Amino acid sequence: MGFDLDTFRDGLRRFPEIGWEAYQAIPDDDVRLEIARRNRVISSDAYNRTMARIRGARGRRDETFTLTFRRSPNGAWLVAAGIRRALEDALLHRFTHAEIDFARDFYADQAAKGGNGLFDEGPWREVVDRHDGRLPLVVRAVADGTVLVPGEPVLSVEGPGELAAHLEPLLLRTFYDTVVATDGLALARGIGAERLVEAGKRAAISEEDHARALEALALVGVRATSNDTAALLLSEVRAAGTTAHRFFASYDTELEAMEAAIAACGRITLLVDLIEPFAGIEKVIALKKQHRGRGTAIFMRLDSGDLAAQACRALGRLREEGMTDPARDRISIADVSRPEDLERIDAAVRAIGIDPRAFIDYVTGQLLVMQDKTRGALSAAYKLTESDGRPTGKLAGGSGKSAIPGRLNVELRDAERVIVLEEEPVAGQRLLVPAYDHGRFLFKDGGAAARAAAAKRLGETFPLRLLPARRSAAVEGAVRAVEARFLAQLPAAGPGA
Repeated sequence: MGFDLDTFRDGLRRFPEIGWEAYQAIPDDDVRLEIARRNRVISSDAYNRTMARIRGARGRRDETFTLTFRRSPNGAWLVAAGIRRALEDALLHRFTHAEIDFARDFYADQAAKGGNGLFDEGPWREVVDRHDGRLPLVVRAVADGTVLVPGEPVLSVEGPGELAAHLEPLLLRTFYDTVVATDGLALARGIGAERLVEAGKRAAISEEDHARALEALALVGVRATSNDTAALLLSEVRAAGTTAHRFFASYDTELEAMEAAIAACGRITLLVDLIEPFAGIEKVIALKKQHRGRGTAIFMRLDSGDLAAQACRALGRLREEGMTDPARDRISIADVSRPEDLERIDAAVRAIGIDPRAFIDYVTGQLLVMQDKTRGALSAAYKLTESDGRPTGKLAGGSGKSAIPGRLNVELRDAERVIVLEEEPVAGQRLLVPAYDHGRFLFKDGGAAARAAAAKRLGETFPLRLLPARRSAAVEGAVRAVEARFLAQLPAAGPGA
């Protein structure tokens, strides 16, 4: 019997027909978590739920929310990533009355416990009864791989205000994927993507987060990972691994362990630092000489200590021994935690007359998938920018958290990048394109085809990152109008103020 993809996929996204009392009786926390994750009525946060209840019918007026990434790790540009996945996660779910019933009873229980039990179930009933369980929203978004300037809109969501606001936590999480891709591309351009082996499975918070990181890294050209699950998911990525310290420590001698590894594998990378790295380098070179004519490929991995000095010693000794074939005599350097350290090692090797691009691979995990990748209050925002046909925003008292009002887009023109209002006449290529419309998901393809399209998009938009950027006159007019409306609410300054 063949695999039924549609049925399986629907099962992953659908909330099970379970009531609140039956859920409370489940003793298994893993099952409880999986059921809780599938209830998308509950999957926003208490802030949005509170405002939805307070606003009531007012929260059903048409509004526009805009996602913006305000900061970049390099201060200049960002590679949008994870957009398609987040929209699928947020919008392909089909809501049911059973799901709403469950949420209603859960919040009633919260109220009984003294928690926040505010819940406006009416809009959710309408989603099921009037829209076949699909959110009645319109989404425009940049495609994955699009290079943006900080402050430019990433996507906009239009429709009943509190339903659009409900998506805030899910959509803000795309900042993680974007920063992974942005840092990955900067590193790949400096070092070479083909030289990077991602080894961050142990540093990642969860399997799902690490898979997201690998998708973002694959977008910028990284093709090797220590995570077998990610390699299974991403057909363009290969699994890569070496011997570890526990293997060597399990033998009586370091040399005995090395010889056992060579006997078991036709191609193997050996650690050199179990005891003393410079002595380990000599042991590996001796074994390479011994096995050179047998077709065995033996590499070495440097893992701790002065890695620049070790790299120069290893590659210098290999050159002395006539072992200068990049296909057989490369070395791997692991656990480098800063981009500047990779550059320093490369420079040291280059100084002794050896091309590091031909002879060094870098195995790094935390640097690629965890280090400095979290969202801060100033780095990304999902803000109301139009309400009931009128531009609005946030001034934030000069804190850097202001929001540009209006239904926004980014337009690439011959010699500039311009933030425009969607209703302005089109005068160039607009980066935010239709992504979802009242239940219809408009981004085409998926899987490997979507990733290939994202890589192509990256190649198209990266050269345009340096174009002068500005806001259109219409956007500036909307900003001034909102500022005037808000500032008029401040008390007049008294005498002598």
